[in-house]
Amino acid sequence: MPDHHRTQPQVFVSYAREDHTFACEVYLALREKLIVPWMDKPPDPFHLEGLLPGQNWPLQIEQRIREADYVILILSPNSIQKQGFVQSEFRIALQAASWRPPNRLYVIPILRAACEVPLFVIGTVKLNDFHWIDYSAEGIIPVVEAIKRDFKPAPVPDIIRPSSTKIVDAIRNPQVRWKASVGRMHWRNNIWGEENLIFVSSSGERWNEADRSDGVYCLEKQTGVIRWGFNSNGDANEILVHEDKIVFGTDGGQLCILNKSSGVLIQDHHVWHPIFTRPFVLHFANAEHVFAISHKGKVLLAKLDKGLITQVASLPFPVRANISVSRDKQSGILFAETGEIVRVWASTSHGFSWEVLSRKTYFQSAFHKERRKSVLVSAPLIDGSTVVGGVVRDTYYASPPLFRFDTEDRRFLWGETDQEERPRDLSFGNLRNQPVIMGESICFAPAYTAGIFGASRESGKLLWEVLLGQQLFQQWSSPVVVDENRLILARPDGILYQVNVAERKIEWSMSLLITPTETRSTNRSGKFWLGPSDLVDNGITSTPAWDGTCIFLGTTEGTLFCVENKI
Repeated sequence: MPDHHRTQPQVFVSYAREDHTFACEVYLALREKLIVPWMDKPPDPFHLEGLLPGQNWPLQIEQRIREADYVILILSPNSIQKQGFVQSEFRIALQAASWRPPNRLYVIPILRAACEVPLFVIGTVKLNDFHWIDYSAEGIIPVVEAIKRDFKPAPVPDIIRPSSTKIVDAIRNPQVRWKASVGRMHWRNNIWGEENLIFVSSSGERWNEADRSDGVYCLEKQTGVIRWGFNSNGDANEILVHEDKIVFGTDGGQLCILNKSSGVLIQDHHVWHPIFTRPFVLHFANAEHVFAISHKGKVLLAKLDKGLITQVASLPFPVRANISVSRDKQSGILFAETGEIVRVWASTSHGFSWEVLSRKTYFQSAFHKERRKSVLVSAPLIDGSTVVGGVVRDTYYASPPLFRFDTEDRRFLWGETDQEERPRDLSFGNLRNQPVIMGESICFAPAYTAGIFGASRESGKLLWEVLLGQQLFQQWSSPVVVDENRLILARPDGILYQVNVAERKIEWSMSLLITPTETRSTNRSGKFWLGPSDLVDNGITSTPAWDGTCIFLGTTEGTLFCVENKI
């Protein structure tokens, strides 16, 4: 989307390669009228403003289209009949037009030679709905006059309306304030709020497949209006917003640095396998440094001030869980997918360093000959000098999938038993989401269960349980603390709950699915049999965000909701 700092309109020129000479003529004519054009191969002496050697040209072109104030489409027999990237540019421009107010100018077709305007349709936007200019008869003047009449430069940077919503302690009577379409949101997608904006990562139109809706979106908190969108290589995973940059990895192995205000790609780097974890910040050498770790353990350093990304280390284990960093940002705790509990830090002299503190295992003598490595995919919860974590095991057990480990003494305080018992009455499945601490309780929501639980911080003993609807096969979303007594939890059946932990009760619940999920849990001898219908591709699997006023959460159907208190 347009940068609010601009004082001159910026125009993207889309053309077929055979029309390059004509496109350069249009480019220079716009320049003479104090309009800033951009094309991939501009005429001298402006060659430095086009694509640079080594840049990812499809991504650069797509981002230039999305950030432009206007897009000129040069229509000719070459551009409408040729099979090539110019056809994609036309469609990207129409998609970007669908995000803009219908009464504002954006797409400007220029007819170079007689041809039939193609019937390109993106949503409700049609290419042949736009009035075109016959360049041979009218020249560039009508285009210049239309742009200058429409363009409204912002006199001050990034004007944002102040919030008029009264801040409440908790939502007591929920209602949907707005809905927006940002693509499907799954377990590894997150929402990051700052001031009056939110930033959202998306799995696009198809989860686990690359498509044109994968990426990151910036929206206004008050209205849900999309400020800008960036299309990534594969599903975008969790984002880190740091100063004026956004850093995130993708399922396609792309690590991106974006400009926060415009969504423009500053730099990217590929590792050819997924980057699931959210980037994190460590402090050393009197500065903060952003790191990211790929699934296969490649450690990348993102130098935000220089727009550079380099590989600085390689870990000998796979990493899927987010890294949790200490308050002073001097070190962090990493959970490996193969059970390792690891301390990480960085320094000028030794670079990125790590040490394995222990390994989480489990054992059941009737089924296992020896102890097995637990799978750790939930983010560590740092609690003083200890860390609390959730585990994934081969099936369900009587003991909760939870442990507490002392990082200084390097010993398990609880959760690492000699033998895991199989369930008699209450069974616990995997814990793939991060627990939270409320008072003396560790609150967690595991799979195979119908509720949220509280365990003692001191002993790990179960203290309480609040049942939430029916028993579900999975639980991906993490609980979120609202105040000292309340938390919210979203479940794969599409229902959002607010729970009063102090009073052990549900205060309210609301369904946020457009198409309700079918559940197929049946009763066998008084016990639930868990069907596959409530797997990760249904309902709500991403974790909501709470900003003290509103709840923001996305569904696997592709809708982002803002929930507020009805007064």
